[in-house]
Amino acid sequence: MPGQAVYTPTILAVYDTAVLRLSQPLAWRCPSSRILSLYSSMMSADHLDVGVGTGYFLRRVPVSRLTLFDMNPNSLRVAGRRLRSFSPTLVQGNVLSLADLPAGPFGSIGLNCLLHCLPGSFADKGVVFANLRAVMRPGAWLFGSTVPGASPDQNLLGRAILRSYNRRGIWSNLSDTVSGLREALGQHFSTFEVEMVGRSALFRARCD
Repeated sequence: MPGQAVYTPTILAVYDTAVLRLSQPLAWRCPSSRILSLYSSMMSADHLDVGVGTGYFLRRVPVSRLTLFDMNPNSLRVAGRRLRSFSPTLVQGNVLSLADLPAGPFGSIGLNCLLHCLPGSFADKGVVFANLRAVMRPGAWLFGSTVPGASPDQNLLGRAILRSYNRRGIWSNLSDTVSGLREALGQHFSTFEVEMVGRSALFRARCD
């Protein structure tokens, strides 16, 4: 996946400021505090995080077993160092491949700001939900956020970022819709919620 290659050490050094403190509230109109609240309320003591970024949202929630999963070794290294007090297990792999995922079961799985980076429509991306459900224990929650494609109420900054990121292959979300996300979740989970906060879709789904 070409999008993950953008996360070089240089980009990761400015990620928290550029993405979480600027584009998240300004372009997508969803303050990072909303996502942090999602993590605080949904994380279990046995947590798997997929697409870890810098580990920003994980640093305040104590866990007894933390597994970080990402395709990019730079992200794993940065997040692992930030979260070293939790002694995380680092696993490099592709979430589209069930064989790459760490052995579960996990009590919670975070999937934040990753779906809009994956290729294809939600009909293609739905395999991620199937794969992650396979490593969840009964009653576990999968949660996260994603940015759907262009919308009439998208502001100018958001439109510019969407065009740029999709043109450069960093994101692949122009055809992503909220209804497509709900349909993909519903194919694998009987209990799920999707909430729009600005232009970000916050979701959670329970493994029944």
